[in-house]
Amino acid sequence: AKREAAPRPPCFGRSLSRRNGDGDGDGAGLRPDEVAYGAALAACASSSRWREALGILDDMRADGVPAGVVCYTSAMSALGGAGRPSEALSLLERMKVDGVRPNARTYVGAIRACGRGGAWEEALRLLRTMSSRDGGGVRPNAYCYNAAIDACGRSGMWMPATGLLREMESRAHMAGSVRPDLVSYNAALRALDQAGRWEEALALLGRMQDELESGTCFPPPRPDVRSYGAAIGACGRAGHWEEAASLIEIMETNDFIPLPDVICYNAAIAACERASPPQWERALSLLRKMDRSPQRGIEPDVVSYNTVISSCARAGRRDKVLALLREMKGNGRARPDVVSYNAAISACSGSA
Repeated sequence: AKREAAPRPPCFGRSLSRRNGDGDGDGAGLRPDEVAYGAALAACASSSRWREALGILDDMRADGVPAGVVCYTSAMSALGGAGRPSEALSLLERMKVDGVRPNARTYVGAIRACGRGGAWEEALRLLRTMSSRDGGGVRPNAYCYNAAIDACGRSGMWMPATGLLREMESRAHMAGSVRPDLVSYNAALRALDQAGRWEEALALLGRMQDELESGTCFPPPRPDVRSYGAAIGACGRAGHWEEAASLIEIMETNDFIPLPDVICYNAAIAACERASPPQWERALSLLRKMDRSPQRGIEPDVVSYNTVISSCARAGRRDKVLALLREMKGNGRARPDVVSYNAAISACSGSA
């Protein structure tokens, strides 16, 4: 049977104003005001429905309802969530034409839109120009910097990302300056993870821990499980499985460091799988550690199993591959998927 196309979501603005002058229903003659439009825009922002958000702004203009900074910022948040850089930049220009001054939250949405859309240079430009007269004279806050660091990291630009963090650190002692928080450090660590810069990631993680313990005036925040997960990921991407596994051991044994979660374990297992030759025994050992940690709410997922299966397949350990596949089918926690079966077929055919 022919499947019908999904209906286009209704435009909230048209729905709000449809009854104006119709004479039917209790709402006859009522016009939506900025509050009603703002509520609809907030709903769009929370679900990244950018097309509907821009449509509502058009409806407001058509209905003669002025859009303030709150409405524009909600629309910008929708663009940020959806990663729509060109539309975000156009919306900033539209605000300028309409005489609406953006605020820091507006710029956070615009910078996120650029970052998630791969336009990291535009994200940096917005951060640098937002405080100018042409940019509205808006002082960037930590959220703006964090969004810009994340934008650089998503595009693999680890040097600008860590440069922004150093900029925040160097100005932390100045009055009215923006101090980096845990989000700032983790965004920089994710940038290093994406680029496989394992030495820099370990150095930054170590500096966070050392300066925290040294009692400096403006110490960095205590690393959390995401901080360690990013450092483990960086080691894995660079093929340094020993360092990745070592970080897991440190997290398991040091009372002052958070215990590893599934993401950390999976990153370390992936590091063992990427190694040449693949470190299948260490990968399997990490999987078993997860098996022994149910009291911490840690159980291996399908990614954990598939990565270990891939490691065993690459090492020619057909027996381990089939045993793990049977285990997945029997334990009910991580059901095998197409990746699991493909790895098993590859191992059995000798093409792993």
